[in-house]
Amino acid sequence: MIMPAVIGTIAQEGQAGGGAVPTSVFIRATSSSANSTLSAEQTLTGSGGENPVDEITAGEWSSREATMTLNYGGEYTAVLNNNSGRLDIEMYGYIEATGATSYEWDTGSFVEVQDTYNAVSSISAIGTASTNQDATSSGIGETVRIQHNSGGRGYLLLQPYIETDNDAVAWKIFADATNASGTTSAPSLQITLESQ
Repeated sequence: MIMPAVIGTIAQEGQAGGGAVPTSVFIRATSSSANSTLSAEQTLTGSGGENPVDEITAGEWSSREATMTLNYGGEYTAVLNNNSGRLDIEMYGYIEATGATSYEWDTGSFVEVQDTYNAVSSISAIGTASTNQDATSSGIGETVRIQHNSGGRGYLLLQPYIETDNDAVAWKIFADATNASGTTSAPSLQITLESQ
C-alpha cells in the first residue's frame, strides 16, 4: 500500500523533471503583432516589371484566412511568359512562443479551389523550410510555386467570374515551436490566391 505522502512526492518529482512543452504558439506578422497573420507577396515579374498579385499585409486577414488578389489580364500573362509559366509566392512571419528553444516553418495542404480551364499544372513548395523564429525579412524558406499549363497560344490563366465564383488556389502555412519536452504547433493559416 502506497502512503498518500509518497504519492504527493512522486507527482511533484514528475512535474519538476518532465518540464513543459512550448505554450502560446502563434504565427504573427511581426514580433509585436497581436493577431494570427503574416505577409505574402508574388516575387516574379514580367519583362517590364509587371506584377499582377496584390500582396497581403497584416491587416487583411479574417481570423486565420486571407485572400490574395490575382489581377486577371495582361500583367498576369506577362509574368507567366517571362517565368516559364510560374507564379511564386513568398511568405514572411514570426513564430511567437513561450518556452521554445527551436522553431520550424512549413507550407502545404495545396488545393485547386476552382480551375475552370485547367490552367494550373501543379502547386508545390520549393526551397527549404526556415528554422528562424523571426522570418519577417528573410521569408519562411518555402516558396509556393504555382505552375501553369501552356494552351498553345500561351499559358492558360485562372479565370475571374466564371458563373458565380472566381478561379482560385489555396494553401496553408504551419509553424512549430520545440523544446526538450516536445513540440507545439501554431494554429495554421490559409492563403487563397483568387483571380479577379
